[in-house]
Amino acid sequence: MLPDRTKPLTIDLAETVCIRASPAKAAFIALLGILLTGLCALLASVFPLSVHGAVGILGLLLFAPVTGVALSQALRGSRPALDIGPKGGKVWRMGGLLVPWSKVAAIRAEHVSGQTLLCFDIPDWQKITPAIPWWRRPATRLNAILGYPPSALSANGLAISGPALTAVVTAYATAAGVSVYSPRLPRPRSCPRQ
Repeated sequence: MLPDRTKPLTIDLAETVCIRASPAKAAFIALLGILLTGLCALLASVFPLSVHGAVGILGLLLFAPVTGVALSQALRGSRPALDIGPKGGKVWRMGGLLVPWSKVAAIRAEHVSGQTLLCFDIPDWQKITPAIPWWRRPATRLNAILGYPPSALSANGLAISGPALTAVVTAYATAAGVSVYSPRLPRPRSCPRQ
């Protein structure tokens, strides 16, 4: 389990840390999504045959599914989302797939739009992808479309802050001999450029 937030972060590298999903963060994202979806629906209905209407329709196509996912996550409550331990990391949204540290070449913490994004450079990612359930694969494809590696991870939706997540992953990765890149060092080949 993750240490108490009121105390300094201490990590026992022999134990596995279970990071849970945050229903409060998901509810906040769902609320924003409802507002943006409503605004886009208003644009599409008030200006049906214009650029504003087209923007409204595109916004509906983007925000409605994201809002639905966030709402379902908020309603499901707190559940395990990520396990980090001495053997590797297990991402529950990818079907509980364990990615051993031996498969990770490097990790880099990127700061994108006010959030921390951990990029895992996994050279043989294509060999791991078939083990991910088919209904979870769109998330890895979406990362690729957005220019991130399929194994990018952020603290959004997790009951942990970005810096704390970075500290936990860095501690285990370093103990396993995985290179952890700072912003001033050369980036791994699969991490995005700022």
